[in-house]
Amino acid sequence: MARDISIPHDMPCEFTEMVKMRDGTSLATDIYLPESGHCGPVLIERTPYNRKGVSGSEMCLASGVALTRVELARWFCARGYGVVMQDVRGRHGSEGIFSKYINEAEDGFDSYAWIVEQPWCDGRICSMGLSYGGHTQLAAACATAPGLSGMFLDTGGLLNAYEHSVRYGGAFELKQLTWAFKHARQYAIDQGDMVAVTHFESLDLTQEVLKADWKRGKSPLAVVPEYEAYLLDLWEQETAPVEWLGAATCAERWFDRMPDVPVFLLGSWNDPYAQSMNILYEEMKRRFTSPVQLLMGPWLHGRRNQSYAGTADFGAAATLNKLTGRSFPELRLAWFDFALGKTETPWQDENVYFEMGGGDWSWNERGHLDVSGRWLSKVTTQASPEEQVFRLDENDVLQAQTRVSSTGGTPQVHSLTMTPDDPFRTIGGAITSGAPIMEGGMFLYPGTGNPESPFNRPDILVFETAPLSEDMLICGTPLLNCQACSDAEDFDLAVFLFEKRQGPDDFSALNITDGIQRARFADPERNGLALSPGEEVKIEVRLMTTAYRLKKGGQLLVLMTGGNFPRFDVNTGTGRSVPTETGSWKPEISVKIRDIGLKIQTQEGVPLFHFL
Repeated sequence: MARDISIPHDMPCEFTEMVKMRDGTSLATDIYLPESGHCGPVLIERTPYNRKGVSGSEMCLASGVALTRVELARWFCARGYGVVMQDVRGRHGSEGIFSKYINEAEDGFDSYAWIVEQPWCDGRICSMGLSYGGHTQLAAACATAPGLSGMFLDTGGLLNAYEHSVRYGGAFELKQLTWAFKHARQYAIDQGDMVAVTHFESLDLTQEVLKADWKRGKSPLAVVPEYEAYLLDLWEQETAPVEWLGAATCAERWFDRMPDVPVFLLGSWNDPYAQSMNILYEEMKRRFTSPVQLLMGPWLHGRRNQSYAGTADFGAAATLNKLTGRSFPELRLAWFDFALGKTETPWQDENVYFEMGGGDWSWNERGHLDVSGRWLSKVTTQASPEEQVFRLDENDVLQAQTRVSSTGGTPQVHSLTMTPDDPFRTIGGAITSGAPIMEGGMFLYPGTGNPESPFNRPDILVFETAPLSEDMLICGTPLLNCQACSDAEDFDLAVFLFEKRQGPDDFSALNITDGIQRARFADPERNGLALSPGEEVKIEVRLMTTAYRLKKGGQLLVLMTGGNFPRFDVNTGTGRSVPTETGSWKPEISVKIRDIGLKIQTQEGVPLFHFL
């Protein structure tokens, strides 16, 4: 797809409409048609990131330059489709106030209803878009938007925003803060407010999160009040308010309203939406008679044609283009043609996923680590995945068991002390919108022989298996269960899984996946009520969904600690969140943990030899 060859400079028929929503607000909507008088199916993308702007995920491999949405629309238009690109409410050319996420169901419905009434639409609409563009797609579908005939949902869709986008395990996702700062700064630039721009550029954001006053009107975002209000509305509200249970932000409550149409789900393991993409597949497959296809790669968010995530490289075959033998626009075109009955078969009948791991951990010329991996066909006939449970033996070694059983005797109790002012630092993982304070992906960390190693911190517990006698597969959502209490009114338990390999002088370890649970949210019926010091709670830490193979001779290493900052906000130990804290943070939090058990799923796939 060469940028200057296959994309027309303009189409015969392009125009802009201000489309009125039910409350009178009008949204800027660009329409691209193959020719005057055209009537046919329409593709739509609804975005907060400028309907005419560059989409960083639309990388054109022939030129190495990202396409604009104008160019992408013209590309589809030249192949017979009408295309609609729309700014969501309150963004760029659209009227109204931008309230992140919550208007997308109603606005999506109204936009689709307007499109199907136009003379250039034959009543059929297919949706597309990444991330927020995925959120707008799923919101419209859950609102039963008229005309919806197919979807290509790329790494997005809010099953329950308060469980996997705003918060995770009760801890606040600081990607909401980095997103707010990025767009507040851009807003200040657009408004010519150089005082605000200079203010943002002077900040050390990591330190601001830890040290700043986050009261309204005093926070580092106060110079752009709209974005301060957006962030603090989310951060202060620790449980989902009623308006966040609607179709736009809690799709799991609205699945039964979704139209039964062909859906392609594209996701990736080093992405915060990995679990939700798999849940979406299961829910749609159970309800729909139309084809639903899932493809899971190893990539970072939207980076489907990069073979690496962090420093981990999965090999040239790991990219989407290499797998499918076509560009990303061509893959979507093939799916839309299939969904609308233009072709009889999709690109691939099977669900496909990438199993990471198995490499020799050598460094290549680009400074990336050979982690390797392979494409597999997802097993769909198995009633449920196999599971392994690991518990600690008398020597604190993780041992696999076929089932959980009571061992009797005195339970092992492990102590952990954390300091809120110096939380355990984020080490990678399934992160998006983290710049400039955190980076997603997988990284190789040195062992305890290196003074800078995270394994030398005093606020951690580390457990590991014996060297593996055969490869070990983790394919699914690991769960760590335990009983815990502390001397504070709240605490966090963060859990990281690593593959550990021993070298001649020291070990090294690669992060695989992680999760966190805030103790006062461990039992949903508590509704976030502060704990009493010494009160024991049952905790289940849900780690990010993954597919990774640990190599024979290596070890599975589990690291437990009291935080994952700056991916998540700091637990103050007071039972209150950072922006609502009225006093001092607890200087130290001491936690006692017992009955630790780790459950992993180990479902084998079928190698796709014809792709490699």
